[in-house]
This record gives sequence, structure tokens and C-alpha cells, in this order.
Amino acid sequence: MGSSPVVTSLLFVLLGAGFVLYTFRRGKAMRQRLDRDTAQARAGALAQRLGLQLERGDPGFNLQHAPVGALEHQAVDVLLRGAPHGVPLEIVYFRKVEDATTGWQAFAGERTTKIQWDCRITAHMAANIGRFEIRLRAPNAACRVRSYFGDDPPPARSFADLELDRVLVIGADDPDVAMRLASLVRTVATMQYVHIVGERGRVSFEMGHGAFASGMQMAVGPAYGFSAIDPIVHTLTTIACALDGRPAPGAIIQAAPAADRYA
Repeated sequence: MGSSPVVTSLLFVLLGAGFVLYTFRRGKAMRQRLDRDTAQARAGALAQRLGLQLERGDPGFNLQHAPVGALEHQAVDVLLRGAPHGVPLEIVYFRKVEDATTGWQAFAGERTTKIQWDCRITAHMAANIGRFEIRLRAPNAACRVRSYFGDDPPPARSFADLELDRVLVIGADDPDVAMRLASLVRTVATMQYVHIVGERGRVSFEMGHGAFASGMQMAVGPAYGFSAIDPIVHTLTTIACALDGRPAPGAIIQAAPAADRYA
């Protein structure tokens, strides 16, 4: 005798619920394993290793692989500060996602989300050489970035180095800046994700200006940036020292993990 429609429907419901539960548990296990594998990117571990102070935030928060979806309506505010190599340095991870849906939008089945997002590593300096911005010439689709300066980016310049110009693009208000920075940015040219921004009194590696949807943007930039934080910090402090006319810091702690783009 065949199964009744009610029994068949109940079976499908149970199978569906079981699959959802399995997927949730599997995803949770993968996130936990990823967090363990990147424990060096937790705020407290970074502060200790880089000689910074954790001024705000959870020391166990993993900046490299934060669970964006699970925390989409929670505010995350992490701030590390210090002065390794005598250069004031700060690491900022600020994310706040709020539901800004009005009553009429909810009635119409629409939703509005308000997002505040700032993720960067910044070295401060006394020099003011105008704005500049460095990006990859041909990044993969996930690593494309929007100009930090919006519709008014600084003019395109050349590093006067064919190999470097093949990999990186630079815009700068001062036409001499590109050549001054050429020898200082070779390390980041080997990375998969690059967005260095200079403006009055500071130079930053920005991880919050991806050219894609906000959820993906909040995952991709930090994943690449914090996985290569040692050479990034070295590059930023070297630039700050050079522009301030001070001796450069010591050697890079670790090599960038990405493939060599000069190859």
C-alpha cells in the first residue's frame, strides 16, 4: 500500500530539517577550526606580538576571519595603538550594521540596512605630501577596491619602474611622490590585495573599500590584510619614516604569503 501524502510530506520536512542542522553544525565546526588556525590574528595576540595596546575590544576577536553573517546586527569595535619603531601605529576594526527599515518599507516587504564600516592599519607621520593612493593594476575580481577618494581621486602617476608599474597603479597629488615611494612598496606588490592611502599626517592600508557587496567586503579585505600584517606594518612604518626623513625600521618579520606577482 502506498504512502499517504501526509506521511510523505512529513518525511520531506524531517529530511530538510536534518540537512539544515547538519549544514549548521558543519559550518560552525569549520569556523571554529579556521579561528584556531588563525589564532595569531586575534586582537590580543596581535597587540602582544606587534607591541601595541588593545584599547578597545575583545582580545579573543579574530580580525582576519570574523563571522560577518552571524554578527551582522552586532557592533564590533576593536582598536589597537602603539609606536613600534617609534612610529605611531593603530589598527582599527569597526563594524556596525543596523536595521533602518521604516514602517512603510516593512509593510511593502522591503528592508533598509545602515552600515558603518572602517577597517585599516594606519601609521602616523608629520609629513604632509598631499594625497596618494596605491592599488593593484589587475587584481582578481574579489580583490578589486574602490578609490578611497570617491569621485575625486588624485592624478595617475608612474613609479618610473616598468616592473612596478606593471603590477601597481598610483595616484598622487605630488608628481614626485610615486618615485619616492617606488623602493618602499615592492613588498606589497607581491600581495593579492593592496590598498594603500596617504593623506595629511598618515598612511594607511585600507581594508574597507572593496568594490563589491558589503557582506563580502567585510570578509575579503580583512582576510587578506590581516594574513599579511607583518609586511604591511613594515611597509607603512617605512613610508612614514622615509617621508619624515628618519631612519627606516628593521627587517620584515615575515614574508608576504601571496605568490610573487613579478614572476
